[in-house]
Amino acid sequence: MTMPFEELISRALVSDTDDERWEIVAALHRRGDAGIFEAAARLCAGDLSGERELGADVLAQLGHRGDAKPFLDRSLPILREMARRECDPKVLRSVLFALGHLGDGRALPEVLNSAGHSHNGVRYAAAWSLPNVMRTDDAEAVAALVRISRETDDDENRECATTGLAGLDADDTAIREALSVRLDDAVVVVAAEAAYGLARRGDRRAERVVRRYLAAPDGNDYTCSLMEWTAEELGDAELLTQVRASRVSVCAEPPAC
Repeated sequence: MTMPFEELISRALVSDTDDERWEIVAALHRRGDAGIFEAAARLCAGDLSGERELGADVLAQLGHRGDAKPFLDRSLPILREMARRECDPKVLRSVLFALGHLGDGRALPEVLNSAGHSHNGVRYAAAWSLPNVMRTDDAEAVAALVRISRETDDDENRECATTGLAGLDADDTAIREALSVRLDDAVVVVAAEAAYGLARRGDRRAERVVRRYLAAPDGNDYTCSLMEWTAEELGDAELLTQVRASRVSVCAEPPAC
């Protein structure tokens, strides 16, 4: 997209499709200059929720190249203030995702506070962002992830928080027990995330999820990958061979008539 950034922003604000809107946001991210930052900052202070949401989405990854985040120190205070005062759950979600992308520990208080929000979408964004802004052994942040991982009425929140717990470098009883609870989750991918997290910690309880998967492979490539990684972490070559064979057998099955 070669048009001026002002025109891109105007188009994004009135776009009827998420695909077009995110294509524009990605183009603004790639350009990543001071003019776009100033425009995004103004949007963040806008009266309309659509303006504030777009502003947060633009600041989330503006100019990011690998580990380089040229607008981090200028974006962070704007987004933290938004997280403290924003009332619109949809906007707040974008703010939390942006803070997660920036990955700066100074945002932990705001992200942690949102982990107890009444809106499930806000809690999802908090669960996604927490591992990026917390110290891996932060007991309060771990407890927040554990609470969200127990949301039995929201599969997506439960999966996101379980993934976050599984990926932490910390290893303690609270994390292991939270993951073990999810081993019998009705949603296979949630159980698989929990198993991988336990396997990373050398906990053989993870094996039973792999056995459950082998008994009824779901054909989902990501779930199968989680099972492969789990078997690898457990150091079980025979189990790994079986998981890989299950991937081949599922792909080889003819489609249902």
